Amino acid sequence: MINPVFEDRRHAAFLLADKLSEYRGTDAIVVAIPKGGLEIASELSRLLDLEVVAIPCKKLRDPADPYRSIGSLTTESVIMHDVGYDVPQNYLAQRLNRLKAQLSAEETFYNTFGARDGLKGRTVIVVDDFVRTGDSVRAILLDVANANPARIVVAAPLISWPAAMELSSSADDVLYCQLMRQEDPVEAYYRQFEKLTVNDARRLLGELQPRFP
Repeated sequence: MINPVFEDRRHAAFLLADKLSEYRGTDAIVVAIPKGGLEIASELSRLLDLEVVAIPCKKLRDPADPYRSIGSLTTESVIMHDVGYDVPQNYLAQRLNRLKAQLSAEETFYNTFGARDGLKGRTVIVVDDFVRTGDSVRAILLDVANANPARIVVAAPLISWPAAMELSSSADDVLYCQLMRQEDPVEAYYRQFEKLTVNDARRLLGELQPRFP
């Protein structure tokens, strides 16, 4: 039996902000992974007075097991795992093209265009609401690294130990509030963990726009 650690995402962000207090009011920038990461980032922006941009990411699913990820991608970067067998090239080509088209549409929605240009020389804090395997974060980290930031920090209220160890090789720091087991449902750690909708994302973006036009 797991006792919930967080009331909801905003409570989780409040606790995470304490781990990130050294960046309060600096030129550090938060990169949110939508949609859950956007709610965490929105609250961090309010608590720490930090700018936020959103960079969407998609997981590439195993054709033999749709519950298993074999990689992840953004419009700029693709990360693949060694899955122990040759994934059909026609499957990869079709899926990558379809996912990139979806990501392009999402980048328009999240106003991501040009956001990467603003990362150069700054501390970049990559945020999600939980990190189970690190797949999504790894693709974002490659994007961020290509922008030549001064420092890269991964921050999440909830993360598995294997993911934290793997991501530490690509980030200068990995900060979290609570470790989770990869097999545990994330809902067990949150009293309220609702799936966010497009309307939720639009509302969160609206909360940011008045502060960072």
